[in-house]
Amino acid sequence: MSQTIESHEASFNSKEQRKALFSDLTFVIVLSRDKLNVRSSTDRNKQAWARVLISGVEAFGHLLETAQLDSLEERIEILEGVKNKLE
Repeated sequence: MSQTIESHEASFNSKEQRKALFSDLTFVIVLSRDKLNVRSSTDRNKQAWARVLISGVEAFGHLLETAQLDSLEERIEILEGVKNKLE
């Protein structure tokens, strides 16, 4: 029983952490996009912000993929539970 509670707490914490990461990455992406659009910025600065933007989008994509996989795992577990009850 305590293992189940611990696993739910760990899952909850990872979901909360994921939400915080989504928020932080959104801020990074918006900021870097805005910095790229500054006219007085040098090419070197724009290139640096472009790298930040690309890294932020890449990290966001990986995080989104992980969230979707976790959601699918939960759905599979639920379906397996229903299947086992029907048998």
